[in-house]
Amino acid sequence: MKISRNWLQEFVELPVTLTPAEFSRTLTLSVCEVEGVEVIGEHLKSVVAAQVLTFKPHPDADKLRLVTLDYGAPSPIEVVCGASNFAVGDKVAYAGLGVELPGGFVIKKAKIRGIESLGMLCAEDELGFSEDHEGLFLLPQETQPGTPLAQLYPDQVDWVLEIDNKSVTHRPDLWGHYGFARELGAIYQKPLKPYPALKPTLGTGPCPIAVTCEVPELVPRYSGQMVVGLHVQPSPAAMRYRLRRVGLRPINNLVDVTNYVMLELGQPMHAFDGEKISGHRLVIRRAKPGEKVLTLYGKEVELSPDDLTLADGDGPSVVAGVIGGLHSGIEGTGTTRCFLEAANWNPVSVRKTAAKIGLRTDASQRFEKALDPATTELALWRALELLRATCPGLKLEGSLCDLLGAKIPAVQVNTSYQFINGLLGTDIGPEEIKGILHRLEFEVTEQGQQIVIEVPGHRRTKDISIPEDIAEEVGRIYGLSKIAPQAPLFPVSQPKFNRHRQVENRTKKALAALGFHEIYSYPLTDQKTEAAFGLIQDPRLVLVNPVVDHQDRMRTSLLPHLVQRVHENQKLSPAFKLFEISRVYGMGTGTEPVEPYRLVTALSTPLEPKNLGAAFYRLKADLIALLSHLQAKELQFLPLSSPPQPYMHPGIAAEIVLEGKKGQFLALGRIFALTPAAMRQFELKDQVVFAELDFDALFTAPLAEYRYEAPSKFPAVFLDLSLLVDQRLPYLTLKREILAFSGKVESVRFLDVYCAESLGEKKSLSVTVTFRSKDSTLTPEETKDLQTELIESLAKKGYQLR
Repeated sequence: MKISRNWLQEFVELPVTLTPAEFSRTLTLSVCEVEGVEVIGEHLKSVVAAQVLTFKPHPDADKLRLVTLDYGAPSPIEVVCGASNFAVGDKVAYAGLGVELPGGFVIKKAKIRGIESLGMLCAEDELGFSEDHEGLFLLPQETQPGTPLAQLYPDQVDWVLEIDNKSVTHRPDLWGHYGFARELGAIYQKPLKPYPALKPTLGTGPCPIAVTCEVPELVPRYSGQMVVGLHVQPSPAAMRYRLRRVGLRPINNLVDVTNYVMLELGQPMHAFDGEKISGHRLVIRRAKPGEKVLTLYGKEVELSPDDLTLADGDGPSVVAGVIGGLHSGIEGTGTTRCFLEAANWNPVSVRKTAAKIGLRTDASQRFEKALDPATTELALWRALELLRATCPGLKLEGSLCDLLGAKIPAVQVNTSYQFINGLLGTDIGPEEIKGILHRLEFEVTEQGQQIVIEVPGHRRTKDISIPEDIAEEVGRIYGLSKIAPQAPLFPVSQPKFNRHRQVENRTKKALAALGFHEIYSYPLTDQKTEAAFGLIQDPRLVLVNPVVDHQDRMRTSLLPHLVQRVHENQKLSPAFKLFEISRVYGMGTGTEPVEPYRLVTALSTPLEPKNLGAAFYRLKADLIALLSHLQAKELQFLPLSSPPQPYMHPGIAAEIVLEGKKGQFLALGRIFALTPAAMRQFELKDQVVFAELDFDALFTAPLAEYRYEAPSKFPAVFLDLSLLVDQRLPYLTLKREILAFSGKVESVRFLDVYCAESLGEKKSLSVTVTFRSKDSTLTPEETKDLQTELIESLAKKGYQLR
């Protein structure tokens, strides 16, 4: 949400010495988090008005003109211009040399088709006023040359604050500028101006639209007024520019006014075409099963009895609190009669409906916060006042329709000055506390040592209810930075050692050192995403009320989201490594859900036709390095013990196991590539290999024991062997056979593997064997005997020399 300083200053006077940084810090510490401040329109102090004295065609370009300007300097200046919507005597916006326009564009001296141009004449979009680039921005004729545009359009020189919406979720009063102005008035001790919504002279007779409500418990208030004499046209420039600065696109005077009031007061509005309300009646009711509404966005949504709607004689015309219907809205410029609505809907009902139909609009976001019903009438009168700027003949037809439903109960909070100071750790005087609360529009009544506080309507719907809330109000306006820090008055014990977290952190650091980048994905997913990987969920993991359609259930695997991230990152680079450690969700053997931890990794590398297994072996090496860093026992990669998943490449996949307790093996997961069909389905390219590991199993795996041994004083003897072995034989099996041969075999190191058609079902596995005696130097005879005996022993087990 964006907030304009200039808009705020229409309701409260801000300190003249205030800077953007101070403004942002004050709001963050006392009201809500400000994510950023954008200073807008500073360039307008350097862009000036200029009068066109003469113009003539460019000698070398048919569509360019040479324009002579009076821009308030002693002598005129000539610029090259491509626009044609001006005449001699017109006033235009001139940006001279050195002026920086929005987007970082700096005006420099330049030759255009051989003619030197000393500046630039600007269109609206180049000044940041709008998106209009249809010719130059023409200024009022009475403008004096040399006048800075900041003086002509002071509202365009502004600060726009980006507010973190999450920090105002509990504050329905802060979804409009007037609520922020109230807060700033309390902080800077400045009076808040009354909201400019004067009640007009109402029409006579009943309201032409008969409105009835069948569900008053869900509609605290509904206000509506028929207006005639409407002329749909563009809004005044000042309104268009202001709406654009805070992020809304201007459309026409009627739509812009409803949006303007919503951003100003926080009260959403809706405008019905008065001629399209069938039967001249509206019924506020629950939707019937299967009823549909074609929304203003052109999306047809199906409603249920849990949703509220306004129905005319033809059926539902809007989704109450969320969005209007296309057939009853304002279309084109022919509308002259309009029924303006300002309602207050049940926040829970609006939230559920918006989530179900997948439309979170500006209106629904505000209604979900539980607005003050008192603002509906104010919004109507303010909207009518603004509409008269473009429709001076506007009149009210009939009386105001004002239905009152569920009443918001009054809220009183009993507390004391002593309690407030005790909770805050301050010594604020009673008069200062009362002053703070009065500026926030709380009514304070003293009853002996106690004070009774009447909560204003804009804070009683879901915000203030207990004494601690009152203390918070006083503390934030008084200034939390004024409260002296104090050490806790209770013993602080050292937290217990969390080995799971330690292993997780060590894993992340190790993977980062190996070049992996950590990703974070949402724990929510949808059926389509999981079904692509053959994942079938227990229906108990499906959300009853999902916020959006594509996040309606808990994930059962980290792999689908990892594949999506690989796809996105391959658009930027072919080579990268990703990993994620997080929970997945499922149902255990009983009725309770389980939330195990999983580790997934992905390695993407450019395709190497001469080395198609490169990615697999690189990721395998990374996993070996990771497990070594975690001090796990020896890691093995074995042929798959069960059929692979349909997306797994059967020839590029392996089980990952660790040596567990008592010589048993502990299954960790799988390393695999995707089948060509899966690569195409998920739009992946190059070489990509994945690994899925059971992180809980890794955490519980026994650690390898490391003992110090002094280096041997005696030299080693090395033997290189190339052995023909079965293609599916793991290297570790051969390694263990060699190590078990003799105590004088110190180590075995992998050298190479070679496969060819001439070897049939065999492969050539090359290793280096290190012999060393712990108590003497091996003689040539001993060495020869050891080597011969080893080769013979391996031959008896089927491992022949190549």
